[in-house]
Amino acid sequence: MKKIFKFVYVFAVVLLTAYLSSIFSRYGTSGWYQTLPKPMITPPDYVFSIVWALLYALIIAATYMMLERSPSMLHNLAHDLFLAQSFLQILWCFTFFAHGYLALGLGVIIILDITVIKMAHLYYKLHHISGYLLIPYILWVLFATVLNGAYVWMYGMNV
Repeated sequence: MKKIFKFVYVFAVVLLTAYLSSIFSRYGTSGWYQTLPKPMITPPDYVFSIVWALLYALIIAATYMMLERSPSMLHNLAHDLFLAQSFLQILWCFTFFAHGYLALGLGVIIILDITVIKMAHLYYKLHHISGYLLIPYILWVLFATVLNGAYVWMYGMNV
């Protein structure tokens, strides 16, 4: 039963993160974001939902595997980073999409990059496969950072 609780817990955190992030993202994408010319490297809109669905599935699997390891200080820190990246993901969607604070969003996503990289490193130390499962997430967040930076370069600090 403990395994089911861990899975439900991870699923719920990721689902809540996805839900709140999508609310803030939809708010921006139905407004200012659609009106601006996009950087040339911006994928079509439909790509984002497909990629995020896959990334959330990988985050769930990786975190569940990590949580199955024996509790330790490293385990606790990895869990804290999981929660921190969830919060930062929501905060980035809030700053970048919901409010069009491009420079602030860039600052938040850089902190998210660092958090996700540290999280993947700790997951790897605890369970190699769970660390590897986060590589696509790292790559996607780094790509989003480049996009965010392109918006700052094109439009300044705020839209």
